[in-house]
Amino acid sequence: MEQLFNKMRDQHLTGAFEPLVITGHSELSLTHHYLYDMRMMHSLLFVYGTKLNELIEALHKNKKNKRCALHSLDNHRAKQISTWIDVWDAMDMSCREEVTLVSAAGLLTTTENYLRKHRFCGECKNKVMRAYNLMIGEVETKDEKGYCASLYEGIRKCPHERHLHLVCDTAYIGGLISRAEPDLNGIRRERHAKTIDIAQEEMLTCLGIYVYNRLNAIWQVLRTEEQTWLLLFHVGVQRLQKAFEMALEAKQGMSKLEQVCEEINEAERAKQERRALKKQKRKARKKEQGNDGEWRYSGTEGRVARNQMRVSWRTRRKR
Repeated sequence: MEQLFNKMRDQHLTGAFEPLVITGHSELSLTHHYLYDMRMMHSLLFVYGTKLNELIEALHKNKKNKRCALHSLDNHRAKQISTWIDVWDAMDMSCREEVTLVSAAGLLTTTENYLRKHRFCGECKNKVMRAYNLMIGEVETKDEKGYCASLYEGIRKCPHERHLHLVCDTAYIGGLISRAEPDLNGIRRERHAKTIDIAQEEMLTCLGIYVYNRLNAIWQVLRTEEQTWLLLFHVGVQRLQKAFEMALEAKQGMSKLEQVCEEINEAERAKQERRALKKQKRKARKKEQGNDGEWRYSGTEGRVARNQMRVSWRTRRKR
């Protein structure tokens, strides 16, 4: 988040977090529209400002080390094949041309990893490497027996620059990635390339892996930047909320903690008053009962009743 904040500040992208703005002193503030609209300010600070913990809890984390899913190794193992289309649709033509510019060295690395992964025999490996040289233009295709030119349609070679240009067509790119989908999903099986046309198909699979990896890397960067932006925005709102509360406490002369303590003291005093009132009522009730007993046993009748009680008590004691 710090890196993104510094990047926005250095590139003067002060409105990237609107309604938050980055001041010249590298501080976060609000736009004038929000500063003078109390309802909008309340909604931003006390509605959105409370969602930071919810956002953090909603992040998908690795169960073992609690690491973010976008930066964990599990995310690189289990690939989501359909993510490439979201990135592709968001690109303009210049970006698509840049993505579909295939480096010969990068394609060679992908091909070697593919051959090693599926344990091609020496003969089949030579056929695939022959198909690779035909694809990048290092070998003439007219003298190659069994070569199928239709398999390499949509690929323009630049042998001197050592790169390839692919057709920027969604259906064509989707077809390449579909060829590579079993390998991207981790399906391992014994592979053979006894003829040059089968080796060409294996090279198209390698080409699909290469293109998908580039698009998937872009998707991961975009998701990471979006997630970082959200976290930075909500952290900024939360800090502004705390700064607002501190300024309000300074004006009122009493902090929230002091208010809570005062409320607790008032509740304790009210409780003690209720206890004292109950105690007074209890004493008054006992006093009334005592006066009532004295009135019942007053005079000659009272003396007779008391003597009878004493005789009864002595009789029980002798027994």
